[in-house]
Amino acid sequence: MRWYEKIWYGKDDSLPVSILQPISVVYQWIISFRQWLYQKKILKIHTVSKPVIVVGNLTVGGTGKTPLVIALALWLKERGERPGIISRGYGKKGKNLSLHVTEDSKASDVGDEPLVIAHRTQCPVIVDANRVRGSQRLIQEFNCTIIISDDGLQHTALARDVEILVIDGSRGFGNNHLLPAGPLREPANRAEKVDIIVSNGSEIPNGFCMNYEYGGITNLLNSSLALEKENASEEVFAFAGVGNPQRFFDELDKRGFKSRKHAFPDHYDFDPTDFAFTEKTSVIMTEKDAVKCHAFTQSNWWYLPITARLPSAFWECLELKLKK
Repeated sequence: MRWYEKIWYGKDDSLPVSILQPISVVYQWIISFRQWLYQKKILKIHTVSKPVIVVGNLTVGGTGKTPLVIALALWLKERGERPGIISRGYGKKGKNLSLHVTEDSKASDVGDEPLVIAHRTQCPVIVDANRVRGSQRLIQEFNCTIIISDDGLQHTALARDVEILVIDGSRGFGNNHLLPAGPLREPANRAEKVDIIVSNGSEIPNGFCMNYEYGGITNLLNSSLALEKENASEEVFAFAGVGNPQRFFDELDKRGFKSRKHAFPDHYDFDPTDFAFTEKTSVIMTEKDAVKCHAFTQSNWWYLPITARLPSAFWECLELKLKK
């Protein structure tokens, strides 16, 4: 775990938490003041002409939002809808730009997660820090009938019809403190105001459990090739630049791979020098990391795709929420 994760998910009364707590109090004042501005209509909430589903979390880091967004988009397509996805595009260049994610887009330009979503769903994806503008573009230019706002829980300016909160089933809200003393972007009681709660990997009261289904380990250059323990090098290098890399590492362990594990910060921008020592050894990475490495990939590089699986009760609940 990174040093700050040890603070956030360690003991509540640790010394670093006590030191950082005053800054968290200031952060909470800022959040409360911003909410007051929206309540008094000093800041405007914009409604677009199509339904909006917001997928988000309360904590910093990965909870499983991207696989859930992909699952939502595919489900909506099966129902005859034309979903469009709006994302901030974390790490993208040009903070004020509104960009359409295409097959030729680079992760450095649009962000890694939007690129994965576009590849997996074949739906229009716009990256735009102004989610209202991006949503309107999806409706006007791509004739989308419903909008999915990825990581949009804290973006109050865009009105929403359904809010879905994703929680890491193993880590929860950590020490329940706001940033920087804890991992929370908003107070934990914000969970009481959302429409649906999804827990990644565990059952929770009044929520739905989401599990990952891992696919075959796929070659970056030839998607028809799969890697098994038997045809891998004796030891593999496992690379993960995601919010919670341990799930990825655990899955490789379950499959019997002897791996040398390398965890990088979430959204890490890989370059060839990061792989300089892997020339004759199989490299396995997450799907999110793979989209950033195609320009310099090698024949012995592989990625592990994942698919979110949710119970039928979740889809029934979502359908009812959308009909209201």
